[in-house]
Amino acid sequence: MSLTKPILLALVGILSVILFLQVGNIVTGMAVSEQIPSNATIQNAAPVVDSVTLTMGTPTACSTTNTLECKANIHDQNGYTDINNATYKAVIYHSSTSESCSSNYNDCYIFTTECADTAAAGDYRNVTCTANVLRYYAKNGTWTCKFYVNDTSNQQATNTDTDTLNAYTALDVLSSVIEFGQVPVDTQSSAQTIGVQNCGNYQMDINLTGTNMVCSSGCGTITTIGVGNITYNNVNNNATATALTTSEARINNFNLDKATSDAGNSNNTYWWLYAPHGTRGVYTGTVTFGAVLD
Repeated sequence: MSLTKPILLALVGILSVILFLQVGNIVTGMAVSEQIPSNATIQNAAPVVDSVTLTMGTPTACSTTNTLECKANIHDQNGYTDINNATYKAVIYHSSTSESCSSNYNDCYIFTTECADTAAAGDYRNVTCTANVLRYYAKNGTWTCKFYVNDTSNQQATNTDTDTLNAYTALDVLSSVIEFGQVPVDTQSSAQTIGVQNCGNYQMDINLTGTNMVCSSGCGTITTIGVGNITYNNVNNNATATALTTSEARINNFNLDKATSDAGNSNNTYWWLYAPHGTRGVYTGTVTFGAVLD
């Protein structure tokens, strides 16, 4: 009988330890949640220039310039803020050169600070590069706008568009009047020089037409000087001069090339008037200059 008591006490002790461990497991939080970090690196997406639109203008006079414009639509899957708007560049160049051209008014216009956002949201930026710089003498033919942009990781995207600048002719007569001055009757005046400036973008000749000169005051017997008494030449030589007519006549060898700078390009014409017998007084008429493609 004395042997059973110690055994029971031992069992009770073991149960106490097991019970303590069970309670300890609950108390020490085996069921409490635990947070751990998650990591990922999102790769950069290069920007894309979806479209480019080039619009060439056409100046209308020697003293004017016109607006030149290149627009671009860009997207970037990393968001529009990943598109670096400080890197916008539009190179607008004639087909006779390339996008590596140096800026000049004949065949190469380069815009950087002239480019600005017109919209920016989501993945997109819309850009317009524009300036009132197109010269009247810019080369006619096909022009290309190549637009460049980088993202903030310096990945670059480009795209292009083309437009045509048509050939056209225009001129500026550099004198407001052909002033023959006082001409003795039955004699020919001295040569009067009249400059003509090419205001187009192509080599040109000129057409000439005129009217009779009519006396307005102090008239003599003859009150009209026929238009044929006015002669002209593109060199200062009356011996080979041509008589003016009331219908258009072309100086085929005028050959005035387009300008290549703001200084312009001009040639001279030379004019004489013969005062027939019986004329006296103040006579006036008109001469019309017209530009034609050479």
